[in-house]
Amino acid sequence: MGDRFRRPERWREADWEAKARGENPLSAIRTAEGLVNAEPPAFSQELVDAFFARGRKLFQTNLAPLLAGRGGVGLVFEYGCGAGRIMKSVIESGHPCTGVDISPTMLQRCREFVPEAGPLYLLDEDGHFAAPSAQAVLVYSYSVLQHIASLSRFVVALDEMCRVLAPGGDLAIQVYCEDFTAGPDQPSRTENHEAWSLHYRPARTRSYKRHDQDPWRGIYIGYDQLGRLLAERGVSIERWYYHNPRKPRSIWVIGRKGCPAAQTTMV
Repeated sequence: MGDRFRRPERWREADWEAKARGENPLSAIRTAEGLVNAEPPAFSQELVDAFFARGRKLFQTNLAPLLAGRGGVGLVFEYGCGAGRIMKSVIESGHPCTGVDISPTMLQRCREFVPEAGPLYLLDEDGHFAAPSAQAVLVYSYSVLQHIASLSRFVVALDEMCRVLAPGGDLAIQVYCEDFTAGPDQPSRTENHEAWSLHYRPARTRSYKRHDQDPWRGIYIGYDQLGRLLAERGVSIERWYYHNPRKPRSIWVIGRKGCPAAQTTMV
């Protein structure tokens, strides 16, 4: 079963609860053909195993190195936990984990698939949730921020992630960023607005691309803009890297709360 799948056009407008409730909620997280064709809520064990195998790979590649040496001490928090695809691997590694999601149906599925999870929270209409502040040694988010369609809502998401992150804790977020699509040594510049973004080549005053945001292709955050937003919330970017070098618009950004500004590097 491959990961290649043509996005249904109706997903441009449907919110995440509509995707979770009206279709197979696993397919709304992992757009693989086998999942899309499975009728909810009948998930074969083969599909469930494939779903969580992908989460295990994402955990091992992007999060396990950040948790190495922490033992089982300290809470991990997932922003946009969905059905618990990654959370399950975090808990299996010995770390307590909790999270938040925008969809009640997704949270229900997460409780079913990952009963060991800590308290799960629902985003309110303003993008906030009731988790205590400064509690997590690691806050992470994968394939979530790239679907936020407005700059103001993106900023609220950063507010909340940085709020629950404890001093000295790590932030690991996957975002869409146009700035390094030409390579790490040829960064462009992004000007983010509420509902669209403009992208500029180095030393150019005329944009080469405009990106209009929707619920499927959300904000393409400018790297410098992201650095400023995080710094205002006490988090310094330590490094970034491509999620998949063949798709250079998707990057992981790693930061730490309450530490001096570090030289930004790409690994």
